[in-house]
Amino acid sequence: MLRRVLPGLYVESAREGSATATGIESQITAASLGQKPLYFDPWGAEAQAAASGLKPHLPAGTSVRAKNGILYVWRGEAVKPILDADRAFYRPNNETDFEAIVRVSETGINGELLGYGARHILHRPGVRVIIFAPDHVPVVGFVTTPEDMMSKVTARLADLVQATGREDWEIEIEDLP
Repeated sequence: MLRRVLPGLYVESAREGSATATGIESQITAASLGQKPLYFDPWGAEAQAAASGLKPHLPAGTSVRAKNGILYVWRGEAVKPILDADRAFYRPNNETDFEAIVRVSETGINGELLGYGARHILHRPGVRVIIFAPDHVPVVGFVTTPEDMMSKVTARLADLVQATGREDWEIEIEDLP
């Protein structure tokens, strides 16, 4: 998707066909369809161009914004239940959806919004999940909770299959005490 929308925009590690580009495209696609609550990644100086270029190509109702070099893609119906489930954490000052998303993302405590189950990578007990391309290059990695592990692995694999049509992903799972 991105190669069609913004040719030549990728940083070196995310060239067309690379594992990084595949992960980015699958996560943006999933967020734009509401299957993943939020896509969030640092794009640096290219974030605003990416947001502007993507917006007309994503489904109606998809929010695409850039702030401080970060690209955000989400659907309100996917993030609102998370943001409103713990207003004391996500909206302590009655922030808008975007303000709450930015605030928690800047702290690194946005794992629930990213569709991973655990708020942050230090959540314990936790489960570390890495999904690899068949050549064993990591494409997606996250920490989830033991009780959410199967549903989150299944969902993130579905994102990759939907975006690529490939079903030959490898998964590495490690319990974190």
